[in-house]
Amino acid sequence: MKHINARTALGVSVAGIVLAVGAGVGGATAAGLINSAQIKDGAVHGVDLSDGVNKRLDRTGEQGPAGKDGVTNLTAGADYKTTWVGDGGASLQTVRGECPAGQYALGGGFSTWGGDKDLGGDNKSIQVTVSAPYFEGDYVPVDDAGNFRPTEWVIKGYNNGNTDQIVRAWVTCADVATN
Repeated sequence: MKHINARTALGVSVAGIVLAVGAGVGGATAAGLINSAQIKDGAVHGVDLSDGVNKRLDRTGEQGPAGKDGVTNLTAGADYKTTWVGDGGASLQTVRGECPAGQYALGGGFSTWGGDKDLGGDNKSIQVTVSAPYFEGDYVPVDDAGNFRPTEWVIKGYNNGNTDQIVRAWVTCADVATN
């Protein structure tokens, strides 16, 4: 089975609209005149489309900065320095994974001590209520919507058990083009 590309599909759609409008003006209906099954794959080309349609199909976005999507020096990790006290869930506790100076947080999460490759064991006592990007220092929005450039990942939650547990905040950081 042949597949058509986006340009051909748009051309078929535009051709169908032109036929429908033209037939409607002439008093006939376009229904039954032609459909996509009747158009041979690859039969509609750029020369068959108007200049306006071709311009819309040929648009490209601005060139991004060096590196894939402007992201370079990608790192991920954290350390096991934070222990959540086993207090039966009495207090909200926090751990942060911070990016090196000049880098931004692209994503994050958490794990508890133990398990395969230190990605967490079967710890059922930890209840995470927040896993989100955050920032150190003053809040500086980067647009009118109030968005910011995160420099860390914050985990908040409770240790519902009676045994202290190590909770690790993971953060993925990178140098990111901000222009």
